[in-house]
Amino acid sequence: MTLEQEKISLNSKTEHLQSNMESLNIEKEKIEEQLHSILREREQFMLENQNLSTTTCQLKNRLTEIETKTNCIMVEKEKIETLLRMNENKTHDLEKERQYYTTQTKELLMNLKEVSEQKELTESELREQVMARIGAEKQLQAAEKALEHLEMALKMTGAQMTELQEHIMPDVHKLRG
Repeated sequence: MTLEQEKISLNSKTEHLQSNMESLNIEKEKIEEQLHSILREREQFMLENQNLSTTTCQLKNRLTEIETKTNCIMVEKEKIETLLRMNENKTHDLEKERQYYTTQTKELLMNLKEVSEQKELTESELREQVMARIGAEKQLQAAEKALEHLEMALKMTGAQMTELQEHIMPDVHKLRG
């Protein structure tokens, strides 16, 4: 092989190597571009994952808050139901007591009527009758006063239930809010 042929061969090889290097550089750039793209996607994925974690944490906190409010509302509801039952029992007891005094008042009125209907009495019987009548009238007055007190207590119980609703219901609405 002559020197000229060797030179041509080397030039050809050099050109071939140069062409290969350019191809490799192009391939290298493509690979670097792909790598950058993968890194960007990875960063975006990590950011989305972080956002999902934050959202999940916020939702868990909100759920805990809702559960706490629900428990508070349930406790308040139980208190209200207990108070309502107590008021119903008290009203029932007061009504029974009122009926008892009403019955007693009727009996006393009948006794007074019987006493006033008796006509011919001796003086001592008359005195006894007068004393009995005074006693019966006092008992009647006491029974009427007791009846008035009971009726007032019944009215106050009704007012307390209204007052109870006015004071407790806004608290329940606050807890729901």
